Order: sequence, then C-alpha cells, then structure tokens
Amino acid sequence: MRKLPSFGGGAVLASLILSISVANGGAAAGVTPKADSGGTIVFTSDRDGDYDIYAVNPDGSGLTQLTQNKIEDSSPVPSPDGHLIAFNSRGALALMKADGSGRRPVPGCSWFTASSWSADSTRLVCQTKGAAGLAIADTARGTIRALTPRGSDATWSPDERTIAFSDQGLWVVPADGGAPRRVSRRKPSFAASWSPDSQRLVYGALVVSGRISRLDLFTIGADGSNEQRLAKDVGGPPRWSPEGSLIAFVKHGAVYTIRADGSSLQRLSVSPGGESSSEPAWTKDGSALLYARQRYRGAHDSDLFLTSPGAGAGRALTQPFPWAA
Repeated sequence: MRKLPSFGGGAVLASLILSISVANGGAAAGVTPKADSGGTIVFTSDRDGDYDIYAVNPDGSGLTQLTQNKIEDSSPVPSPDGHLIAFNSRGALALMKADGSGRRPVPGCSWFTASSWSADSTRLVCQTKGAAGLAIADTARGTIRALTPRGSDATWSPDERTIAFSDQGLWVVPADGGAPRRVSRRKPSFAASWSPDSQRLVYGALVVSGRISRLDLFTIGADGSNEQRLAKDVGGPPRWSPEGSLIAFVKHGAVYTIRADGSSLQRLSVSPGGESSSEPAWTKDGSALLYARQRYRGAHDSDLFLTSPGAGAGRALTQPFPWAA
C-alpha cells in the first residue's frame, strides 16, 4: 500500500481541482520545489464526467484514479500518517486506504473540514448527521462520540487537546469533552487554522462598514487574547505554515503569504492572463505550497501548481486532458 504523508489542505469547489490535500515534505531547489519520492498529492477532478478522487506525484507523474463510480466523491484529506484518506461522498464522511481500496462509510458523520484529523491519525472531528453539531469519530473502533450540540468548520489543534469551530463566533472546546468557550464574537467565514504550537488561530470574518462589506483576516490567541487584523479583503480559508512563520491566503484571486506578525506580504501565484488562483496548502515541512489556478481567465478548469515562498509561480503538476479521457 502506498503511503500518503499529510499535506494540510482545504476543500473548496473549483472544477478540475476541487480540493487539494497531500504531499510529502518538499525542499526548494532554486525556483523548483521538490518533494521526497514517497510523497503524493490527492485532489478531485471531474475529468470522467463526475467528481472522483485522484492521486499524482509531486513531479506530475503517476496520475491515478482512486475512486471510480457515479457517486460524487470530493474533498480528500489524508491522515497524518498517510495510511487513510477521509473524503466526502454524497454529503457524508467516508474513508478509504491510500491506494483507494477498503472504502467504507463513517456512521453518524456528515460534512467535515480539511483539518479534521487528530495528529495521531486515529480520530476525526465531523458534523453529525443533519449537521446539527460536532462529534468525534474513532476510525479504528468505529465509534462516535458527541462533542457539541451546535457548530461547523471544526479544526483540530496540532497538540490534539483542543478543537476550534464556528457557531455565531469562533469557539474552542476540549477534544476530550467539556464546555465550549467563545474566543471571538466574529463569525469565521470558513474553518480557522491553528498555529503549529496550538497557541493561536488565524481566520477570516466578514467586516461591515456602512454599505461596504469585506472579508478580513485575523489572528487571535486560543484563550481569546490579543486579536490582530492581518489583512483586508481576502478570500478562502487561510493556512498557517507548519514551521509557524508564514500564513498563506487568497486575496483578489491570487495566493499570498504574510508573516504571522502582519509583515512581509508577498504574492506567490502569477496570473499572466488574469487567471484566478485559490486553495493554498502547505507541504508537511512548510517548505513548499500547493495551489490551484484557472487554466485561463474565466475557465471552468484549473490546474495544480507547486511552488515555494519567494520562488514565483512554481510549476504545474496537472495538464489539460479531454473530457472523454
């Protein structure tokens, strides 16, 4: 069985690339990021007429279809140890092995978010059936435990102690159970991202000023202290780098990074024809970044790019192929 080391990524509808999830720790070499030979990237494509999950090597070779059916399969998120992939199938949570075998549902769970795995790869936090609240699913034992009666967009802290979620504000709750605590009255527009030391969160929230509304990026302590605005008018879920110094996000259809203290804003993606980029996701060691970019301005299809901070647009990992492929 091929192992898929973790790549922190999200799940936002694009078209050719619906979600992005894994790659092994990459090391930049000049302007061309590289990844260890064992690393693999998983994503969702509608190349066969409906959404299925695929895998590709970091050099663009070895494209493999992992799911093959008429059911919409999307948003693949590998476990940190690389043995399992969690994904959404018809609005419910499912699991499969890294090679696509052993597909099975996770009873009691519906939608989940990209940072739903515990660091030890044994549990997932998900929304319960009907999306009423949050629950912890033990993937080995097949059990499920209620966590909160309400909430969405849950993310597990790297130290496995705390889960952040959205419910008319940003909340945290002990992963082992307990009383939820609100850390910000601002409601996240998508799942927050934890700092590697589990001390802070970065999230996007709607800010309204008169007739003008925009999405701004904030960081805040897990205890609700020291909230700071990092950037204005952003889009898509932010991603804190595994080594802690940078945060990746989308602004005006381009991928940017910014330091955790709000300095050194830098654009990474390049759009020679006005193409829109989205879905930034870091390699496990934080040395490289994966993102999706439209094939051309206004295109239905996107391609997957791999780059490193300061290395420009990087290189495409996927290429156009016919619908009948």
